[in-house]
Amino acid sequence: MTLQCSEKRKAKHLFHWKLANGNKNVCLLVPPAPENVQAIRTGIDSIRILWKPVAFDPLVGPIEGYKVYYRPVNSSLWSMAIVCGSCKSVDLKDLERYTSYQFRVAAFSVLGDGGFSPTFGVLEGNL
Repeated sequence: MTLQCSEKRKAKHLFHWKLANGNKNVCLLVPPAPENVQAIRTGIDSIRILWKPVAFDPLVGPIEGYKVYYRPVNSSLWSMAIVCGSCKSVDLKDLERYTSYQFRVAAFSVLGDGGFSPTFGVLEGNL
């Protein structure tokens, strides 16, 4: 079954589809991806991930928090850190030394998880 949302919006929101109330289709908006995500080395086995907070949108509601996903580039499994909605960064500690990592960030609200920021990597020489 393919669902289409009739509402056209210029915002960078992703559509989240749910079936509710029998056969009615409900189009809900979830938060857009955080922007300007970057990494700063804070130690030999730690890094700080920073981002520009997602702006408030009354159709999405307040941002409840952010999920920061990270993994060694040779792994298919993501680890996750969850931080508050007013947070603009997270410190990831006890990372494997001399290992390249990938990172991505998503905001979430009561309506669900938003889209991911672009995935980016930090090379082993920088960690």
